Amino acid sequence: MVEHDLVEDKKCFFPKGVNTKNSTKKRSTKKYHALDLYICFCFVCIIIYTIVHTYIFYKLGIEARVLDALFYGVFGGEVLLCALLKRLKLKQEHEQYMKNKQDKQDDDIEEVELAEDRYDL
Repeated sequence: MVEHDLVEDKKCFFPKGVNTKNSTKKRSTKKYHALDLYICFCFVCIIIYTIVHTYIFYKLGIEARVLDALFYGVFGGEVLLCALLKRLKLKQEHEQYMKNKQDKQDDDIEEVELAEDRYDL
């Protein structure tokens, strides 16, 4: 009977050298959130409206100032609000990350102090 060096992985023991990872590779795709898609939609609408409006102005000589103000006001305001929401969300996530990092450092310091106290002679 041959003894193998065992490796603990996910509460199971496997001989060393055995690949315990899933061998199929998944494509890495970036996950787009709804807010990101909405901001892209707003920018595309603004660009398309500007191009069409410029074309109509040069061909017909008609300028719709009220429509321009309303259109840019609505879509510009939407982009601004989405940007603020995203900024606040990222700030909140950063604060949570820093808090967790500080807690982990405090735990590590306490473990070191306990280990030092245990081995003091």
